[in-house]
Amino acid sequence: MDKCSYRDVVFNAPFAYACHKINFDRNGIVVDAIIAEANERFAVLCKSSPPAIKDQRLSELLPELKTISDNWPQLMAGIATGGNSTEFTIQFIETGKRFNIQVYSPGKDLCVTLFHEIIYSDSSSGQLPEDGKRCKALFDTMNQGVVYQNSDGIITSANPAAERILGLTLDQLQGRTSIDPRWKSIREDGTDYPGNEHPIMIALKTGKADMGRVMGINNPVSNDTRWIIVDGIPDFRDGETSPYQAHAIFTDTTERLLAEKTIKESERKITTLINNINGLVYRCRNDHDWTMEFLSDGITKLTGYPKDDFIDNRVRSYNSIIHKDDRQSIWNKTQTSITENEHFQLEYRIYHANGTLKWVLENGCGIFENGQLVALEGYITDITEKKTAESALKESEEKFRAVFVASPDLVSITSLSDGRYVEVNDAFITQSGFRRSEIIGNTAFNLNIWHNQDDRIKLTNILKRQGYVINFEAKFRLKDNRVFPGLMSASILN
Repeated sequence: MDKCSYRDVVFNAPFAYACHKINFDRNGIVVDAIIAEANERFAVLCKSSPPAIKDQRLSELLPELKTISDNWPQLMAGIATGGNSTEFTIQFIETGKRFNIQVYSPGKDLCVTLFHEIIYSDSSSGQLPEDGKRCKALFDTMNQGVVYQNSDGIITSANPAAERILGLTLDQLQGRTSIDPRWKSIREDGTDYPGNEHPIMIALKTGKADMGRVMGINNPVSNDTRWIIVDGIPDFRDGETSPYQAHAIFTDTTERLLAEKTIKESERKITTLINNINGLVYRCRNDHDWTMEFLSDGITKLTGYPKDDFIDNRVRSYNSIIHKDDRQSIWNKTQTSITENEHFQLEYRIYHANGTLKWVLENGCGIFENGQLVALEGYITDITEKKTAESALKESEEKFRAVFVASPDLVSITSLSDGRYVEVNDAFITQSGFRRSEIIGNTAFNLNIWHNQDDRIKLTNILKRQGYVINFEAKFRLKDNRVFPGLMSASILN
């Protein structure tokens, strides 16, 4: 049962409740059992208050319980580790009150005691004792639904909250059972809820409490399914070992469960998106190992290692696969960005599990809470192909620039739209007689390089039509006005 719902039930229910924390030593031997929390009714039973009894021992608060066991910590430890439950009936001598005590474990190292007071009607007056009146007031006003059923499973009474949650009046409920086919009970997966698994039916059959069952109940008024968490608790008469009736306490958790399903669906979509993007998402600590707290599945494709290797540095740290020459610059750039509260972008090399070197691009930022850095979060993607292409392009550029510069022919790059020179090689400068500063940014027309301007127009039209010209014959003028014939080849660069 969810903690908030459980507290709502037990802290408003008509029984005394205390949850005990069981302490074990290193060898698993029980050392003590102390009260972690309790409701007001338990505190009243102990003639104290909830804060005052916290961290106290049950048998010290209620010494008469030693008649049941002189070692309650051991008794509770056995229940907590064994997953079973037990019940006792006791009468306190000082007050004369009788209680049915149920003991069970709701979770690891925890044990709960529930004290149900056994109350009888005053047959001589036909009135309830004072404690009974208080219980009746609580019964009528509590937010949790309560339904009583006799030993045959027939509903005998229900409180207003039960009527509201189930969508039926007391008159409609009386005479039915909790597994009446006229209202359908379902499991969380949508399948029918078997009657023999209903908590109150288990309580009647076994005489033991059955706690924290989740089920959906069809509400005939609203025509929808209300989701409830149910506790089935048996009730005993003094001296009897079989319950004469049982009661169910249930909390409507429909809105909470629907909200949880919405959140889970949202988380599923985000997880699917993260694990299918071309890269990986991470959250890590700001330490020299870049200790990973979360990694998406993309880490395996990027590095060749399973993501569990990196979580908390179980097998290796993320820093261990970064090229040693890149580690310091990564640290420096990251710390500067964190100090300035800016996003950072890094390019660096990592080693794949197969020994190859990869280039990655990382984008990230610091995550702050209350002004304190708590983690780094970001995205890493493989840019090896991009880097390889850049390297190849650079190599190609260097090679062809060498050819361009060293060529004995006059080579130039000009703008097709206006004819302005963008670049010329050394042969062009040497043979034309013009200085580089006179050529770059100027046009062949302004420099009067073409002996016949019609030839230039003709060449330009051919280039625009077919994209290249080979061995176009024309005459050209040098800076000293000498004219020489030449063959010109040209192509358009995109």
